[in-house]
Amino acid sequence: MKHITLLILILMNFSVFAQKTQETRRFNAPDKVIVDGKMQINFHLAEDVELVIESNKVSLKDIYTKYTNDELLIRVEPLDIEGGKVVIDAYLPKFSRLTMSRGAETDIRNDIFKDVVYLTATSGAELETKLSVKSAEAKCTSGAFIELAGEAQYLEAKAHSGGKIRTDSLALKRAKLIARTGGFIAATPTEEAQVRSTFGGEIKLLKKAIIKSTTLFGEIYLYE
Repeated sequence: MKHITLLILILMNFSVFAQKTQETRRFNAPDKVIVDGKMQINFHLAEDVELVIESNKVSLKDIYTKYTNDELLIRVEPLDIEGGKVVIDAYLPKFSRLTMSRGAETDIRNDIFKDVVYLTATSGAELETKLSVKSAEAKCTSGAFIELAGEAQYLEAKAHSGGKIRTDSLALKRAKLIARTGGFIAATPTEEAQVRSTFGGEIKLLKKAIIKSTTLFGEIYLYE
């Protein structure tokens, strides 16, 4: 009986282990990274580009990666594997454009962006990052979330269709903020803010600044 129990435990452990796989893929250095699909991706500053992929119950064949025209695409299909999980550690030099979509998540706490950065989050993606840049552009739509920390001299932020952008911990001088159709932005400019809220958009200014604002069936909450 003991031998049977031991055999069952060994087979169970082997089954769990067999469902977990790991692979490293190498590419040229991109200026734009697109992350599409349900995964957790961690970015690390490095000279050479490597993607260390760890998956549980997701076949490596369903984790698609491609480099073309200075752009690196990372995609996971399908999105609905029960208990499936993909974690990717991305090692690469500084780049300027990051797009996250369809449930992808990242929390960046190191300096991996160039002086001018373009960030996009759509379809339920979550993008949290610390910045140290001159200028940033952030676009957020379809229930996605962007949170910015660190410092930037200028920010242009656009949110709509349930997208949310927050900059509570971002040292920011000037900003252009546009929210519409259910989009939400909470921002921290200290010198100047150009603000436009339309058709159910909502903007909150968290610090006192010179305000240039317009609204059409939207809401703007000024610092008090």
